[in-house]
Amino acid sequence: MIPISTAIWDPKWFHEFKGSKHIWKDSNGVYNGIRFEELNPQSCHAFGCPCRFQNTGQGYQTCQFLKEYREGLSKIDFDKLISNCEKLGEFIKSKENIDEEIYIVFIFHEANDNPCSERVPLQELFRSHNIEINEFK
Repeated sequence: MIPISTAIWDPKWFHEFKGSKHIWKDSNGVYNGIRFEELNPQSCHAFGCPCRFQNTGQGYQTCQFLKEYREGLSKIDFDKLISNCEKLGEFIKSKENIDEEIYIVFIFHEANDNPCSERVPLQELFRSHNIEINEFK
């Protein structure tokens, strides 16, 4: 499994406390620090959302942050995103001499029950291209 961050701000450990561009392999052989910026659209970063951080329960249908996030996702070249995922998987398979299938795992900052999590729009994006995302809990 290859974890890919979708968070606006990654935890510092995710980059081994060496800055947001640092990618490293931990003692379990897991690559950390990988981000796909196209899943983290810049248009919504500055906006933020009070309900997102205060968990007011405003809900994702009316949340301005998620509205902005959906707009950003709508501009993604989805085929290129999938191609990048496949290339990353093949690169790591080759580099590490792995025979098993590689899984891309998107990691989110928010808890899965947060009504203002970007996980819902991201799941919707993949579903709209007939790709189901399974949630690990």
